[in-house]
Amino acid sequence: MKKLKSFAVIAAGVMAAAMLTGCGGSATVDTDALVQSLLNDVSYTQELTQLTEEQVENYITMEDEVEVVMYMGSGSTAEEFAVFTAKDADTALTMKANVEMFLDDQAASFEAYIPEEAKRVEDAVVVQNGNYVVFCVSDDAAKAESVIKEAFEQ
Repeated sequence: MKKLKSFAVIAAGVMAAAMLTGCGGSATVDTDALVQSLLNDVSYTQELTQLTEEQVENYITMEDEVEVVMYMGSGSTAEEFAVFTAKDADTALTMKANVEMFLDDQAASFEAYIPEEAKRVEDAVVVQNGNYVVFCVSDDAAKAESVIKEAFEQ
């Protein structure tokens, strides 16, 4: 009976660890370095400008206790990216849903007046890992995905 209880405790621990890993664990990401990598290592056709948190709230529904750094183009392209740091993984999951809703709206908006930009939005990279959500809209989606994944591996 003791062996069965021990096995159950160990199995529960392994399952909990696996669930944390599946949600990205509790890794800490250097968000400043990630932002700089997204700015410098991913190609954009125009210069992106950093938005204030209040400006971000005009585009994306923000959850409580979430920090954000977002850069956006002039509006003539869909190029943009953001890094969100939430208080916990559940809040990050909600932020990811908010980001996906924003990107759906962006794609629909661009479809009406610059259809080729809608395709760019549809190819956006969106990653949720632990307390973090990152998205990037660029012609260089493969590089953006690589930069984001590398940030989570460090």
